[in-house]
Amino acid sequence: MTPTESAWQTLRGNLEVAEGLTLVFVFCGTTAIKESLFRQADELMRFKVNPFWRLGAHTRPEELTHIIGPELLNESHHLARLHMPIWVDLDAYPGDTEWDQARAELLQRLNERRAKLKQLHHRAVVLVLPQDWTLQAARSAPDLWSIRAPSVYVDANWVADLGLSWPTGSRFQRGGQADDGPVLALSQALDPTPASQEALTHAPALARWLKLVDVKPNSLALWDGFEAIDEALAVGALAEASKVGQAVDARAKQALAQEGETPERLRDLSVSQNKLGNIAAALGQLEEAKSAYRQSEVIAQRLLEQYGETPERLRDLSVSQNKLGDIAAALGQLEEAKNAYRQSEVLRQKLLEQYGETPQRLRDLSVSQNNLGDIAAALGQWEEAKNAYRQSEVLRQ
Repeated sequence: MTPTESAWQTLRGNLEVAEGLTLVFVFCGTTAIKESLFRQADELMRFKVNPFWRLGAHTRPEELTHIIGPELLNESHHLARLHMPIWVDLDAYPGDTEWDQARAELLQRLNERRAKLKQLHHRAVVLVLPQDWTLQAARSAPDLWSIRAPSVYVDANWVADLGLSWPTGSRFQRGGQADDGPVLALSQALDPTPASQEALTHAPALARWLKLVDVKPNSLALWDGFEAIDEALAVGALAEASKVGQAVDARAKQALAQEGETPERLRDLSVSQNKLGNIAAALGQLEEAKSAYRQSEVIAQRLLEQYGETPERLRDLSVSQNKLGDIAAALGQLEEAKNAYRQSEVLRQKLLEQYGETPQRLRDLSVSQNNLGDIAAALGQWEEAKNAYRQSEVLRQ
């Protein structure tokens, strides 16, 4: 089961048993995956009771407190009287100071008026926040946090979300018995056919790239392409992902050749190779994915050695090494996977110790330790696996 599928299972479980106010926090990093979760949730609730009453999509941060807050707490609102489930988009402009302050203020207000919230709403209330907002949500609304249903977390960048799954009977399956079977298997691959118009409506960055790439190519930056690739993979548009990936990689190489070597141009090329690896993994082309991730790792290592250490460069290298571990595990190369995961863990531990704690750094280290636990279990090293899982658990707690 991919992380996105796991997120839907958690959300669906919350919605199916919702009685009275059922508060669900969703922490999600991409619009495309959020929209996919919403479509499934709305279809489920239409079948069960009522479609979602959806709030959000505002253009100014102050609208969160001046529009969404009053709507949620307005007992005369006809939609509230219908006891409709509510979906609130609070994930716009992640990392922007004004939007973050508005998010916090809205959560604080809802926390203060929690009795009114419980009185008015007798169905699920889903609050969608940026991916790294777990700690801020808990601090801003401690009372609501204490009564929440299981939260939903989605990281769209995990290779596991690109078509790799733990097969039943695999010796690498979590909780499974060690045997001589394959380590990982590809879930049923999506054919690289053109994306439907419906899919493009849920991938705005991809739609924009496809619209402008031939008529106004200079209006598109490399990072527009990176975002388009992420969205294409999220909606299963593998043909478009591959096309954009090749174009972006060619641009990154051309810029490096024309402008000369700089840290920025090298990082662009490293990221483009990483994206090509994601695309190849989604297509089931594991050797090609491994080659791309290896090139990304080489460039990230070169950036560190030649231009100095920064938190960003350390994390970039750790991501490449983690993905190399994923691919090696998928190919049954367990010792190689373990070595890659270990190198990634060392870098992530260094990030925490030298640059301080952030939600992302804690999560990254917990992922590395969980991966090391999986590999140790696959190798029959049960005590080592138990210790790694325990360390991962402590960080997540």
